[in-house]
Amino acid sequence: MAAAAPLLPPTPAPVEASPELTLLGRPLFSSIRLATPLDVRHIHKLIHQMAVFERLTDIFSATESSLASTLFNSEPFQFKSEGE
Repeated sequence: MAAAAPLLPPTPAPVEASPELTLLGRPLFSSIRLATPLDVRHIHKLIHQMAVFERLTDIFSATESSLASTLFNSEPFQFKSEGE
């Protein structure tokens, strides 16, 4: 019996903003941006909520300050304010 050829992932169709992309009759819009130090509180909350969902709060040890120092104090993502 010959080995089956590996399956290739499907090529996603291009998505264009159109009136069909609606939720409750309203257009859907979203954007993604880089996180800033002002987002650390929200990132921490998200990670904690994931730990609660996965029932892993007993090993959850991240703090807002540990996240801030890990995410924004090393290259290439060292945060610099606009005035610098």
